[in-house]
Amino acid sequence: MYRLSYLFLTLVFALNTADAQSISELQVSSTETGKGKLRKAPKKVYIADFKVCYQVLYVAQEKKKARVYSDMIQSATDAKISMGLQGISEADLVSNTDYLYNHVVQKLTAAGYQIVTPDEMAGIKEFKGWERKKGGGLSNVQFEGFLMSTPTNFEYFIKGTKEDGREKNTFTDNSAKISYQGDNVSVLKISLVVPMAEDGESYMSAAFDLGGAKVVGQTALKLSKRGVSGKGISNALGTNCSFVNSEAMGLPTSICQYSLKEDLDIEGVLEKTKVKAVAVANISWGVSAGLFKYFEVENSFMEKVTAIPVDPEKYNKGVRMACKAFVDYGIDDFLKNAN
Repeated sequence: MYRLSYLFLTLVFALNTADAQSISELQVSSTETGKGKLRKAPKKVYIADFKVCYQVLYVAQEKKKARVYSDMIQSATDAKISMGLQGISEADLVSNTDYLYNHVVQKLTAAGYQIVTPDEMAGIKEFKGWERKKGGGLSNVQFEGFLMSTPTNFEYFIKGTKEDGREKNTFTDNSAKISYQGDNVSVLKISLVVPMAEDGESYMSAAFDLGGAKVVGQTALKLSKRGVSGKGISNALGTNCSFVNSEAMGLPTSICQYSLKEDLDIEGVLEKTKVKAVAVANISWGVSAGLFKYFEVENSFMEKVTAIPVDPEKYNKGVRMACKAFVDYGIDDFLKNAN
């Protein structure tokens, strides 16, 4: 019988940050086709999707199994860190989402576009049997560590809801079908992913192997180009802004799609903090017992949770600044193509 253990070492580094708030250079990747047909399309936009995912808890863990050699046993190791935002409220996140949604609506209507309502789209074939949802809430089940937010004055259609509360998604984008069945309306989908931490292990740290488990996390507030994924094949969300228009049997005849080439860093909000956890393996060389050796390695567990304090005013300002810069780029480019 083996009793396994590990030594859990944690180390937290904090460096001062500048007070000034800013975002890094916006770098956008775009796909634009069918501009000529887009100019002939009705000046109507249906916002089919508008989601913002805010990371409030970053969890990283590494486990290594025990290893048995001819003359020794190396214990199993398990290192885990949790970094959680402290200082922002649910109301802050909902307010940020509402601000961004209202900004998008005002920008489109100011350009002469009519926002098509869910009531006008409820009868199309694509939404038959689908669930109509009200926005305004926060969901913590879609993606681990993230709160998914939808605007308060917003309704949208989803394929269904799983038992645990997760929304069902389609495997492929159905914007073209919605557009065609909605009398050539342009379909807008916006999703924004805002992480607060990331893997912080450097190349040198990774090369220095103590024979156990090791995880390193560091604060990194940003608008992410990579997005987030959860349980299920189609359960994923990235930072995207897309306008799709179709006049031919649900095939996209005009596409204006935008994503990030690089993460859009939000500076001057979170103190630069690095959290490191190392689980060093215990080794037993055994005790001779005649024809065999007896090995005993103890096991213990410890979890490190680190609170990351944040000024809600700075957080809200930074998140709005980054998200607004991205959606403005997409909408401005769409309007340029459509006129």
